[in-house]
Amino acid sequence: MSLSRSSSLYSVIREVLHPRRFFAANGLELEWREEEEEIAWEVFRGRLLDPGHTRQRRRFDALNVYCIHNGVRSALPLLSVKVDGFEVHVTRAILCRAWEGYDAGDNVILSRETEKWLPELVGTIPPVRVVDPTVFRNELLGLLFRAVVGGSRLPLTSQEAPLPEFLLGQLGYLPDPALLTSEGPLRDLHALVEASFPATARPSASAKVFETMIRAARIDDLPALVQSYWNRWQRTGHDDAAFPALLQTLFNEVSLTPYTGFVARTLQFLDTSCSHGRLSGEAVVDFLCHLLRQIGRHLTAYDLITFHHRGANYPDALLIDEVLDLLLPRMETLPDAFLDSEADGEAQRRQKRLRRRGLRHGWLLWHRYARLPVPDAPTSPGENARVFPGLDAVPEDQILNPSRRRKRLFDGVALDTRLGNHGREVLRRSSADLDDARERRELGTALFLDRPLGVFKQPGEPDQTPLLSYLAYSCLVAEQRLHELATLGQIDEDRLAALLVQLRGDAVRGLSVSAIAADSRPGVVSLADARQVDPNCLLLRTTRSTAREFVEIFDWSDIQKLGWVIPTPEEPLLLVRGAQTGSFFIRAGDGTPSLELRIDPRPGYEVQDGVELPAAGLVVVRAWRPGTPEEVDLGSETQTVRRR
Repeated sequence: MSLSRSSSLYSVIREVLHPRRFFAANGLELEWREEEEEIAWEVFRGRLLDPGHTRQRRRFDALNVYCIHNGVRSALPLLSVKVDGFEVHVTRAILCRAWEGYDAGDNVILSRETEKWLPELVGTIPPVRVVDPTVFRNELLGLLFRAVVGGSRLPLTSQEAPLPEFLLGQLGYLPDPALLTSEGPLRDLHALVEASFPATARPSASAKVFETMIRAARIDDLPALVQSYWNRWQRTGHDDAAFPALLQTLFNEVSLTPYTGFVARTLQFLDTSCSHGRLSGEAVVDFLCHLLRQIGRHLTAYDLITFHHRGANYPDALLIDEVLDLLLPRMETLPDAFLDSEADGEAQRRQKRLRRRGLRHGWLLWHRYARLPVPDAPTSPGENARVFPGLDAVPEDQILNPSRRRKRLFDGVALDTRLGNHGREVLRRSSADLDDARERRELGTALFLDRPLGVFKQPGEPDQTPLLSYLAYSCLVAEQRLHELATLGQIDEDRLAALLVQLRGDAVRGLSVSAIAADSRPGVVSLADARQVDPNCLLLRTTRSTAREFVEIFDWSDIQKLGWVIPTPEEPLLLVRGAQTGSFFIRAGDGTPSLELRIDPRPGYEVQDGVELPAAGLVVVRAWRPGTPEEVDLGSETQTVRRR
């Protein structure tokens, strides 16, 4: 049976998969086909098995989107919406390098490397969420958008990573296109700009559309593209000052492998925007220094050697170099943006101190990884298995064996010679800032990630539970950073000794990472990673953005009636798993508990709006009045916190 049905379900699918919602460029052609298909189909722990690994088959009505490279259509649809009754699945396919067996004759079976399209299940919409057209449409939009741009800020698995066609600037998807009337996919960058400012766009969606534009552009396109983008930005009532926040969202969620010209084009867009008067020089400096501080915290948590295949996947180091390349000349033209003056107020002094902190982070990390043996290009074993047209695969032995690597990071590049007189003074002042306890603590501050509600999922099972980020502190790492500064000649031995004494005397309050249960699932982000950095690492707080997202997911009204007051995300909060598997705490910034909950794993998990939560909700075990040791009487009935 074909998809010629006139039901609302099929109408929604056609509308959401309409060609006008797609951007296709740089040699990519797309073909839409409505098909009845019988295919190999077996889902194990949320993953669709390779057709060669199952004998099970299933029939679907499908609307498929195929990609065409050099006149050849993909063997599997790049994107597909498959209907079986009132259950709807979204899948995608990735061209990968794989091994296959073949008959070499004389009863000998050998293996050989080949390229094949492998299917991936992006998500399933159950019948209960299909019957309402509005709910179904929103769910389907979210799944298709995630299928193209990826499903995680830190893609550790293929399912979480963006499509290669997106990373190469060939494909984009517009979940909320503005006033599009074309019948085919967009192909012009300026048309993409016009379609990229819907009034209801979420920040992450706007950032991904901007990313689509930058990935598809060439350096020569940027002058005209900057003018077109800012004209559209102004016509839609956006504040110019909000643009750096969009870039911060972009870099918080971007995947930098394969390392194409994306970073260079984004920074060039920023620089050109400043030249055109859209952004001030200080706004550019603030963004660049913020980016260096974020990378510093990230690499303090996830060191290149320990967590990135012994340095095989090193895009963050390349990003640091490109950011410094744009930042260092600005220290010569805008020295007053970095150096204090007597006329500065407290807010100005704080802002300049943060800018100098960004320079110190970038300076330290650049020197830490200089001359590190790295593969010819940054990659990981999983990423290297994907086929990126026009890009060669990295030899596998370079990824697995550092001694086989021919390249050294930043080889032949001297950072010191790129500093001018003002830059040297800024760097000297950044070391003097270490008299401030806040700056000493920042040397050991790390940014870790965790999915505490996914603890009962099976190993290898996709996890879409809320991804929370945490600020943590390690005195051990801070001491190491001080020794590195001394080695680089930024502080002398006497000052080093004095700073070490001050550092060890600094009072830092937090929850020891040893107080939380480790996640037993391999290959997932977890706060247990902090133990590899420092067994005595202290968790300071959950970042405000992820704390806000988490709190807003749930309905707290029932337990509020019992006298418990929900802390606001603007306050320092620590949303963290407990010592027992399945326990979860909301703690105040000083570490005192406010609420203890338990995850009931028996009914499993359910997905809604791209977020996966325990189907039974979170059972309240204990509650305290914020700021006091007084517990709230929960009564005899079990209290449960559920999704809004």
